[in-house]
Amino acid sequence: MAVSGIGFVRMLGSLGTVPQQEIWDEASQVYLYTKGDQSVLILLYGVATLLLTALMICTWRGALRSAYKAECLAKEGKAYQYFP
Repeated sequence: MAVSGIGFVRMLGSLGTVPQQEIWDEASQVYLYTKGDQSVLILLYGVATLLLTALMICTWRGALRSAYKAECLAKEGKAYQYFP
């Protein structure tokens, strides 16, 4: 996610810029096809990266709130209930 996810998020606006091309090969008398960007994979990986990032931020925020609440209760001398 950290290595290639950022690239997919950057390409979400255009869903790729390299189209598939058809090139005529004179030597073998056939058309050769070059690969372009796959917009479905860009969309899938880009959205998955955004959702996983949001989930990680929410989990981190919940852990910080829980730790702060436990610290405040510990300063007051009360026991912290882990499962309310």
